[in-house]
Amino acid sequence: MRNFFDNNLLTLVIRLILSATFIYASYYKIVSPDKFYDAIESYDLVSERMIYPLSKVLPYCELGLGLALLLGVKTRIVGIMFSVMLFIFIVVIISSIVRNLHIDCGCFYMSDGNGESSYQTVFLDVFLLLLSFQTILSRSKKWKLLN
Repeated sequence: MRNFFDNNLLTLVIRLILSATFIYASYYKIVSPDKFYDAIESYDLVSERMIYPLSKVLPYCELGLGLALLLGVKTRIVGIMFSVMLFIFIVVIISSIVRNLHIDCGCFYMSDGNGESSYQTVFLDVFLLLLSFQTILSRSKKWKLLN
């Protein structure tokens, strides 16, 4: 099992998938901050005072973590941060499903807000969460700038 997690090529491919996903997700939020603000607000989970700072900080956290993972900087720590963020995203989206909210998740782009993509987003996030465990468990030191 240890050989699986320490596979250099597998670790690199997973790092590329995760970093590309988070960099792409951050791009939409950075270029459309008002739409992202509205998406956060529609979840009705955080106080109104927190929506603006969250809508400004989260995209740059995603971008920074994506770039760090892409470049191989502190991949274990970044992997843990990815896992925590993905877990929170999963809980938030499931809460919207349970509360029967038909909203856009605000993940990558604005949809028509019918909520049909919510289940797909949960499955994608769970898949990405499982991939992020590779970055945490791997002892691979190849293709990294800073361990």
